[in-house]
Amino acid sequence: MKPDISGTSAAVSGLTRSGGLQPFRDAGAWNPRRSLAARLLWYVVPVALVPAAVYWLAADRIGREQQQGIRATLLAEARHHEEQTLSEEAADRLRQIADASRNVVAIVHRAAEQARRALEDGPDPGLPAEPLVDEAGGLLRTAGHGVSAAMVSRRTGLGSLARSDLAATRRLEAPFVTLGLGPVAVSALSIRTVSGVFRV
Repeated sequence: MKPDISGTSAAVSGLTRSGGLQPFRDAGAWNPRRSLAARLLWYVVPVALVPAAVYWLAADRIGREQQQGIRATLLAEARHHEEQTLSEEAADRLRQIADASRNVVAIVHRAAEQARRALEDGPDPGLPAEPLVDEAGGLLRTAGHGVSAAMVSRRTGLGSLARSDLAATRRLEAPFVTLGLGPVAVSALSIRTVSGVFRV
């Protein structure tokens, strides 16, 4: 008597056929002719994703170029503003120097006129004579601590003309102080005479 194996064979055969067809069924799901989802993917990827990627790349490049352009524009404007500011400051400084130079020239002219008058008028009889210190091998100078100080050149010596100029230049103390306190701060004004007297 032979065993009946038809049912078992049919079951095994059915399992084999169904298990073997599953990969083909899965592969058919990606076939655009058979699957709507596959068809949508085939259309969405080239139609939507590729242009979107191109757009983002182009937008990124345009954004970088715009940033570089804005940066260059801002740098150019800042440079122009700084150059204009420096130019204006330099022009103001030049005007200040020119004004100060004119004031100094005016002071020098007035000092020269005051000195000419003082030497022409001679010693002031109301002022006492200044004591002199004869330093050995050094200067022949006034000993006082007044508004001004004077020296006499040893080359010319302390002659009558030098004594007269030494006394006459004391008239310049007040005018020179006034000139030094004018619109331009002058640290000191001095005079040197042909007789060898130097007062400051």
